[in-house]
Amino acid sequence: MIRIIIIIFFAIASFIWADWSNTKKYYPTILFFITCNLIHLVIYRNSHQWSLEPLWPIQNILYDDAVITLVLNFTVFPCTTILYLSNYPKGKKQFIYIFLWVLLYSSIELIMLKYKGITYHNGWNFKFSFLFDIFIFSILRIHYLCPIKAWLLSVIFSFLIMYFSYFPIII
Repeated sequence: MIRIIIIIFFAIASFIWADWSNTKKYYPTILFFITCNLIHLVIYRNSHQWSLEPLWPIQNILYDDAVITLVLNFTVFPCTTILYLSNYPKGKKQFIYIFLWVLLYSSIELIMLKYKGITYHNGWNFKFSFLFDIFIFSILRIHYLCPIKAWLLSVIFSFLIMYFSYFPIII
């Protein structure tokens, strides 16, 4: 039920506050967000840092991590991206804005942890997720402004995670 609420929340919020008239401006970054998450899903398919667990009442529909990730990729992430980018402020407010989005995503993760909708593996923990959310919301803005820079930073960041961690990779 909680995932349904999250999907509906992001859909309604983006319908009300996002700038859908300029979707073409945000579309490449939406695809970037989805693509990066799908790449992560493939690379770490047998050794996740975290797993999204099935929850009542839709555990027969969203029955494993891959299916749940796909649903979120094509519902919540596009809504997040267009909502985030179309309301992005100028000046010093940018840091507060990013922090508020990180706080929102982290709060959702804490709720999911409480209801066992997410589990951590291979040393991953909430602190890593919080830092990862900072990276995500920073890189989305960077991608919007300069896609090549974002791809380069994402690759470097990914290799740093692989190098400095004990997350086994299966390719």
